[in-house]
Amino acid sequence: MPGFNPLWHTWEDEVVVFDRFSGDTHLFDTLSAVLIRSLTRLPFEQQVLIEQMAISHACEADAEFVELIQARLQGLAQLGVIECLPD
Repeated sequence: MPGFNPLWHTWEDEVVVFDRFSGDTHLFDTLSAVLIRSLTRLPFEQQVLIEQMAISHACEADAEFVELIQARLQGLAQLGVIECLPD
């Protein structure tokens, strides 16, 4: 996302992200942090991102996993940390 240049600090399974652009500080779990890091490097289509997350977490991209990732992406977009573009 343009202008998003965060500072990161990790404690076990929690990640604090300070957004230098907005001045906001967020507390995320590991999964949300991985999603943010993935999307700040390169934009992905949602299905490709879900498949890559399933591979990296050694799990199946079943309906429950897809719903989990979609919910996290929606929450991150509502916070303004990522931007979801229409298909």
